[in-house]
Amino acid sequence: MAKAKSTPTEIKAKLGLHGVSDVDTVKALMTAYNGLLNNLAYPNPPVDLATHKAGIDHFSALIIDAEDGGKKAISAKDKQRPIVIKMYTQVGHYVEAAW
Repeated sequence: MAKAKSTPTEIKAKLGLHGVSDVDTVKALMTAYNGLLNNLAYPNPPVDLATHKAGIDHFSALIIDAEDGGKKAISAKDKQRPIVIKMYTQVGHYVEAAW
């Protein structure tokens, strides 16, 4: 029986968040953010981490605001979602390239 390698040879970021619920999207965004925060292996992410965190926090707040079904709140949430996904995608490509 062959032994599995204990160290991965490459990192492949999960970037496709289309069709993923808003709550699960926030979980993925926070996982990526927490993985980069104070991580010396990735010193120069393409997105400022404070900006990335602020975008995630704003998106999270908009999700809560949109729960009442208000059109303005849903519209604001739907506009913020691609913004945070774009930052997430940039960070994902950075991690893949830097590994």
